[in-house]
Amino acid sequence: MRHSLEVRVQRRRTARHAVDLPCEVVTEEWPEPVVHRVRELGLGGIFVESALLPDEGSDVLIELRAPRRAHRLTLIGKVRRCDLRRRRHERGPSGFAVELGPLGSEEAAVLRSSLRGLPPPLPRSDVTGLPSEEVWIDALDEEPFDAFEIEAALDAAVAGELLTAAVRAFVFD
Repeated sequence: MRHSLEVRVQRRRTARHAVDLPCEVVTEEWPEPVVHRVRELGLGGIFVESALLPDEGSDVLIELRAPRRAHRLTLIGKVRRCDLRRRRHERGPSGFAVELGPLGSEEAAVLRSSLRGLPPPLPRSDVTGLPSEEVWIDALDEEPFDAFEIEAALDAAVAGELLTAAVRAFVFD
């Protein structure tokens, strides 16, 4: 039995992980800390859920507790994208994406170890503009697909450049 996986490739320098963490954000517009929720976190970036958006390009300071650790992190970065969802049909939360500046060796080690084993964020179904590849996989045997089998198949099929992907499985009998 042959299986087809449609893969939408997102090229990021570092993988993102799904989290749900409180954080405090300080920007030029908000001199006092404002409490938000972090929904995606990685060594290179962060997505903060918020209806209150800073200006794109502004510098931000984000303080949060590392996932599954007691260690508090202070991260500095630049707002790269703002998403404000105004209508019911628009998918995903409102918020802003921050590209993190260089991390100190201790911060990077704490963040790397606290993110290990956390899943990637679920892909939004409205992701557009990403290249799509169809990969034929003979290694998957039966439904439901085991997450390990899909991960191994993707690693084998798209070695090197794939950091995160939206995967939709098709079964042909």
